[in-house]
Amino acid sequence: MLSFKQLKGIYFGFRAQCSIGTLSTLLIGILFGYKETGIINPYTPVILFMAFKIYTIMVLLNSLYDMEAGVDKKETANDRTMFDFDLTRKDIFAYVYRSLLLLFVLFIISFNHFNLFQQCFSFFCFLLLIASCFLYNTPPFRFKEKLFMAEIMMLYYGIMPFIGYFWSTGEISYKSLLFGLPTFFLCIMSMLTNLLIDIDEDKQGGVYSTPMLIGERATINLITFSYLLYVKFNCFIVFKIFS
Repeated sequence: MLSFKQLKGIYFGFRAQCSIGTLSTLLIGILFGYKETGIINPYTPVILFMAFKIYTIMVLLNSLYDMEAGVDKKETANDRTMFDFDLTRKDIFAYVYRSLLLLFVLFIISFNHFNLFQQCFSFFCFLLLIASCFLYNTPPFRFKEKLFMAEIMMLYYGIMPFIGYFWSTGEISYKSLLFGLPTFFLCIMSMLTNLLIDIDEDKQGGVYSTPMLIGERATINLITFSYLLYVKFNCFIVFKIFS
């Protein structure tokens, strides 16, 4: 049983304010689906909670394995201070396992009214999101340390509107993928900036990142290009919503 201090550490490690990227892109897909079909899943609040729960698994595993790998220095990694609350590796995985069990229960509740195909495809999307948490963070995969894999994993955010659309309506809409592009490019900008800043620490941790391969100037150009695409697709979404 976690103490109150450890629970505070878990909450601190959530970085709940950063979950807006996951929740907003999922919600965009849900709202877009309602606008097009007039259908919305009656368990939408549960679905949003599921998305938040998956997000917390992602960030806690990220904090744990970054701390163990010594990738980030404590004084420059505010999210790692959750370990100042007497949390251990065992505590983190206890939270992860209990969360996974709860997620499976909530999944059954949220999609029990879908037909067999809809349930199977919803479950595939569900497993895809869960798998990304482990593939990105945990050895021996740890895609965040592999060249280009960290950027590719940002597609996690890009497909959230597509998943939100299907989870809400039970219908597949490839147009909904366009609504995830702004968040995808925003995440690319954020990740490349972080990798550029942490390049010395990453070298010490055995990480080979994109800025190491293409250099500082090319990385800055790529960040700028991502920003321009971010603005362009945001304008497109605003036009689609209000047209």
